[in-house]
Amino acid sequence: MLKPEKSVSPANEASSAWTFADMDAVWKEFKPLTPYGKDYAYSRAIHTDLSVLAEIYNDTEQMAKFHESRAKTSSEQEKLTWHLSRIPRLPASLDDSLDIFLIKKFLSNYRALGESLDESSRQRFGFVFYSDALLEELNKGGSDSETFFIASSYDSELEAVRIGIKEISEKLALNRKENEERITRIWGVDFKNREFLTVPADLAMKISAQAGQAGYPAIAVESFDDSYCLIRPLPDEAALELQRQYAMLREKEAIRERAVLQRLFEKVGAELDNFGIYAKVVERLDLARARYLLKKKYGLQKPDFAAPIMDIGEGRFIPLEKECIAGGRTYTPLTMRSEKPAVVLFGSNMGGKTIVLRTVLFLQLMAQTGLGVPAEVFKTRIYTSIRYVGDNGQDLHKGLSGFGMEIHALTDIIETARRGSCLCAFDEFAHSTSSDEAEALLSAVVAWFARNSENRVLFATHFRQIVRIDGAEYYTMAGLDIERAEKIVRDSLGTDSAGKEKNLIERIRMINEMMRYVVCPERSREQSAETPSRESERGNSSDALAVASLLGLEPEIIQLATKILQEKHA
Repeated sequence: MLKPEKSVSPANEASSAWTFADMDAVWKEFKPLTPYGKDYAYSRAIHTDLSVLAEIYNDTEQMAKFHESRAKTSSEQEKLTWHLSRIPRLPASLDDSLDIFLIKKFLSNYRALGESLDESSRQRFGFVFYSDALLEELNKGGSDSETFFIASSYDSELEAVRIGIKEISEKLALNRKENEERITRIWGVDFKNREFLTVPADLAMKISAQAGQAGYPAIAVESFDDSYCLIRPLPDEAALELQRQYAMLREKEAIRERAVLQRLFEKVGAELDNFGIYAKVVERLDLARARYLLKKKYGLQKPDFAAPIMDIGEGRFIPLEKECIAGGRTYTPLTMRSEKPAVVLFGSNMGGKTIVLRTVLFLQLMAQTGLGVPAEVFKTRIYTSIRYVGDNGQDLHKGLSGFGMEIHALTDIIETARRGSCLCAFDEFAHSTSSDEAEALLSAVVAWFARNSENRVLFATHFRQIVRIDGAEYYTMAGLDIERAEKIVRDSLGTDSAGKEKNLIERIRMINEMMRYVVCPERSREQSAETPSRESERGNSSDALAVASLLGLEPEIIQLATKILQEKHA
């Protein structure tokens, strides 16, 4: 049977981004009910065709209208779910009555789906049904969708044969009953319609000596053990003749049943094109329902794919949001705007820049899988490739080092970016090599991607001395609330024993609470000079020393490191 077509990019090309963005945390909740919908979910399809995505989002919107209006006050919602869950996969070929059963079950539940929808939904999903006559024919083999058998009503000769089979079966049963009654009268054993009995050996010997003689029924006797034997009644001549007639009729029945199946196969074969249409409708309905449920659960919105920029307003990285809620921590959604092809994000470790990258990729993947985005605003474009380069727990490629892996991935992404639009996130690119070389290389990579407006490439780094160019945008994480952190270090985590004994989990919790996970435009040197602030006094330092203090590092070491850093900046 035909399967619905899709227009997607290969999921494995975006596998690194998919894993980095923890898409499976939400995708596992995307649960279609039909085999066709489950195939789609398994493929993890990332769409690159705007017209396909437009249809997907319109389908979801229609399903939302259906659920929130008519289905809200009636049983249509439950009917839709029930009949979708009962849809089987159409068989790939027609070989036996099981295939006919599957077709009947599919058609019965498919037609019921249409009856449960309102008119606007039927039009939106292209619901049509041309198979009333076929389904009526299949219903002769059982009045409900869960059964099918080759009924006598399909063929008059088949009906006559089955009448003959029934009559002979009744005669055989009567013959057996009379034979067992004779055995009981003669030898006192009662088979009660069983095939054999176990009797004492002496009785068995008596039966063996008399069985088959004039006036005695025929019985087979077999040794069982030293004390018992098995006895089995044998058919007489009348029973043997009835069995012969029964076998002949059974053979005729099989021939007539095959003829009925062949006619049904021909009727089904004439509607293969219709089945292809039905399968597409089923998949659309199933996926729209599954997407609507996620939309409702997480407040997902339709993205704007027509924007030349990337604009994110209150974008939520659902896996982290759920983790924060479970741990009683505050979660900060992402608000960020990018107008240029290359974006560089500075920040210290634990400052949240990696989460920014994960959030951006997560939102883009949510958008291009058609699920919708958990954001108040998400303006973007469709990218033919979505990639990630960084530490992702990947195996080393052909013995390459971590830096070698990054260069290998970069080379591949450059080729991809030349062929089409690419969204890529680099997390601490070249961090494993020397800082001077890393900053030079990173500056050059940023400059290369900044020339192509079709791409959008984000770099998260702690290297501050990279070259600033006009084609890129530079941002920094707001980072640690230094005044608050220093107060805590001074008041609670100093050299006193109580401070040192404060457990690690509590310290990490305090750091998370004091981190400001907000993306800010980088302040230029001129701006810093005009509006001096506590932040500008820190120069190009990160939050590393403050974090180290909060985690209980020896104060003497912190003081010496601070002095060295101040002398270096001076």
